[in-house]
Amino acid sequence: MAFPLHPRAKVRLRMEGATALLRRPGATSLLCALADLSEEGCRCRVSMDGVDAETAASWGGVLTKGLVVTLEIGEPPELRGLVFDRAEVRWVESFGDGELKFGLHLSNPKPEQKGILAKALLSFATSKLRRPAKSRAELPAVEEALTEAAAGPGSPQAARPAPGRVFVAEPSTMQLSGIARLRPRRLKVFLPVVYEFCGPDGAEWEQGLHQGRTVDVSEGGIMLEGPAPDFCHPGELVRYKTCAAVTIRAGDHDVKGFCAVRSVTGSRQRERQWLYGMQIIDMSAMDREILYRIFANAEAENR
Repeated sequence: MAFPLHPRAKVRLRMEGATALLRRPGATSLLCALADLSEEGCRCRVSMDGVDAETAASWGGVLTKGLVVTLEIGEPPELRGLVFDRAEVRWVESFGDGELKFGLHLSNPKPEQKGILAKALLSFATSKLRRPAKSRAELPAVEEALTEAAAGPGSPQAARPAPGRVFVAEPSTMQLSGIARLRPRRLKVFLPVVYEFCGPDGAEWEQGLHQGRTVDVSEGGIMLEGPAPDFCHPGELVRYKTCAAVTIRAGDHDVKGFCAVRSVTGSRQRERQWLYGMQIIDMSAMDREILYRIFANAEAENR
């Protein structure tokens, strides 16, 4: 089956403690929280009950789909002062407590602004990998029990990786460049990676980005270790013919690829993490060359 697709350049990352200012003529600036951010836009939230009367009057009833505003990022420090002259409101959700959630599309960002965003987003993602993960013993027992009881059988929160249990696509051969071949030799390579699950046609299936690491690489595929998807149990990914937009941090260059999920296994090394066997479907010639060098270096080290 042919996939005439190209790896998606955008990366969407959930933000913590990030803020932005919205501006428009004749109104006071509106301070919002950034829920997530990508090279193309962001999701924001604000409580109108928590702003002063003048600001609420300036924005009340105006913050609707189609409104064009100026967006200035306040936090994190790496992006502080970055201003986008045209940000269009694409959707708005209103809640009873005066809270608004809305999505902004960056209509015409400058090339240098997109470059700053791309580098910052990947830097944020990899920095999260360096934070020590909380062990299971550190989680409050009551909170953990409530989470598992509330989650349905298909929910990622209830999905406990079962070490050794494998969900794998059939047949066991892999197809690359039109040639059927046995599974290639894989070599251990640990690199930071960010990935986003999607449909075979590249359609978005979830809101947000996952951070993980490569476990091994081969000439035609990658094994990733990371958290569960947001939209289904990990074991269902193969059945749904799920794909993923993957970005690997390889030195000064980011290797981007479009991959098909071929197998899923519970990780034996990390709590609540899964191993995803990925077959490379689409990747630029330059990125393939860099990935090949990574493979060759790992092969030399294992001799």
